Amino acid sequence: MKRYENYVSALDVLAKAPEQDLGNAFVQSGVIDKFSLQFELGWKLIKRLLA
Repeated sequence: MKRYENYVSALDVLAKAPEQDLGNAFVQSGVIDKFSLQFELGWKLIKRLLA
């Protein structure tokens, strides 16, 4: 299932966030964007599974 693969891939990237310099505003912005993407992918995956 492509949606699940995208979800897992994005989650792997987001899991590396604590290893980054979170004091940097640019990095913080990227982590926030990745979280937003992860939330959307998760929502769409759950919606698809429940349909």
